[in-house]
Amino acid sequence: MEPSGWLDPAAFWAMYDDGEQQVRRVAAGTSVFGLVGWPGDRATGEWDLGSTPPTVATLIHGSDTGTPHVTVRTTTQDPVVDVSLQRMRGGVHDSGPQMIARQHALQEEMGDDVVLPVDGNRTVFTVWQERDGWWAAGSHDGHGLVLGVRGMDPATIELVRILDFEPYFEGRRARLRAARGEG
Repeated sequence: MEPSGWLDPAAFWAMYDDGEQQVRRVAAGTSVFGLVGWPGDRATGEWDLGSTPPTVATLIHGSDTGTPHVTVRTTTQDPVVDVSLQRMRGGVHDSGPQMIARQHALQEEMGDDVVLPVDGNRTVFTVWQERDGWWAAGSHDGHGLVLGVRGMDPATIELVRILDFEPYFEGRRARLRAARGEG
């Protein structure tokens, strides 16, 4: 380990490669959704490796700081509960009862229904507008789907089951190299 607390590149990438191989094994037998024909940056996001199938598998489309940006979470959990937790992530919240009350309020908040294509099927999502984007929750073929979107209109979104994860792995590695100052 280097004095900064960061692993040296060889140790970091060996550890990262192990984790990526775990995601590859899980992804091979899991339905994970992403955007159709996305031409820009892509990366893997949060993946649950502690259960089969994973309770969440996340694919990111676009840069973390720019627009457009779309996060697609495929989950085995209730997508309305998941989206309420995601909406809480970015803000400052009280702890304990106040936080739980806020989560329940978000779950009860009415959104607008929009129909998005998922694997070519018309699928109803509930959309909540936020200051800098929007969130959506829906279900398709037994999977919860949660979208976090900046800089795109819902009418431009089309989801499909992703079979080739390599562009997402490559994108994640590129983001990590940049964050570590390795290129």
